[in-house]
Amino acid sequence: MPTLRNSSEVTAIHQMNSTPSTKAQSAPPLTIQRQVVLNGRRNNQCWFSPATAAVPTASGMQIVINVHQLTGNDCGPMHTIVSRDMGRSWCPPFESQNQLKIPLEDDIFESVHTPGLMHLRKSGRTLAFSSTVFTRDRNINPLFKTEWFVSEKAAQIAGAFAWWDPNQGDFTPSRKFDVPQIRARGNSPLIFGLNQCCELADGSILMPLGEYRPDKTASVGTMRLSIDGDELTIDHVGPMIGDKFYEPSIVEYGGRYYMTIRSERRDGRMYRAVSRDGLEWTNLDVWSWDDGSPVQTANTQQHWMKLGDALYLVYTRKSELNNGVYRFRAPLFMARVDPAGPCLIRESEQIVFEEKGARMGNFSICRISENESWIVTGEWLQQMIPGYRPDQVGFTDSGDDPSPYNRLVYRGDLLLARIRI
Repeated sequence: MPTLRNSSEVTAIHQMNSTPSTKAQSAPPLTIQRQVVLNGRRNNQCWFSPATAAVPTASGMQIVINVHQLTGNDCGPMHTIVSRDMGRSWCPPFESQNQLKIPLEDDIFESVHTPGLMHLRKSGRTLAFSSTVFTRDRNINPLFKTEWFVSEKAAQIAGAFAWWDPNQGDFTPSRKFDVPQIRARGNSPLIFGLNQCCELADGSILMPLGEYRPDKTASVGTMRLSIDGDELTIDHVGPMIGDKFYEPSIVEYGGRYYMTIRSERRDGRMYRAVSRDGLEWTNLDVWSWDDGSPVQTANTQQHWMKLGDALYLVYTRKSELNNGVYRFRAPLFMARVDPAGPCLIRESEQIVFEEKGARMGNFSICRISENESWIVTGEWLQQMIPGYRPDQVGFTDSGDDPSPYNRLVYRGDLLLARIRI
């Protein structure tokens, strides 16, 4: 087992390997307060891919988190937890009876995967959104559960949404919806639940989406949705951009829209684009530091965070601190964005969560106030450990995976970082 570095060592090594920026640091200093929300390492559970929303109610703010308890590769039942005292305590995790898996033929199940959460200011309602997926337990390793996606049913994927009922403390039953413009091209729409949307002044929603093709590649774009009662209506679908792109997140800042994109191109890059209207995207390019050098990473999602007058990006990247974690998905970093590039201001980079042997690439951000945002991430112990042997717990052969690992354990905590200025 490799030695874990303490926080002072991490900071020193990070500063030593950072390239100084030529830009002035104008944003105010940040404070980061961390806590464990759900104990998975101690309780032999794995909490992963959380989505978070702050829901104002007559009796005070509710914080709602959807999170998967992994029982397979990115698969597992969705649980919900709620706090009514701003995260000091949480209700026990529960499975919504309106969101259970649907059994189909040949031990195949259909479910809603990683539903994102978005509180809508104009209507006062909270939307859960995602896509349906199909899974099966392949039973290929007797040492741990190996639930996997059923790829031959990818053409049947559809969008799905539900509403949070703060009085009942549960979600309404999910409803499917399609994107005819994508289906007409023989492709499938992908609604990525952890990706960030934008609410417009009239209450409509700009929602990122993907277009999944039979060759297993995808492009990304956005669509505008309006709300009519409990229904969502697609008003406009913008043109798709890129290839082998997934999980876009968008944000409005300074009168423009910005998109950050996960890449499956295996080029060690993450991508961004810019738009005037949130539907047509230009300036597609790789993320770089303010000195022009590209940010080295793997195929992992990134998300936006607003604090005060500043815009930040939260991400993972290749560094001396990864310690064998799969696809460099730890530590979790954040840095201020220079919107003129857009690019990342390197001297502003901070570690949100240190590496502790688990990947943390699937996470969500919830804005609490103008000066406070929360970052919530799950852990998944998955790591390349020199000398790890087949007779040790969780050993697995990652085969020809471009990001190798030899330990896969479905165990990890649900973590919260409160970021304040």
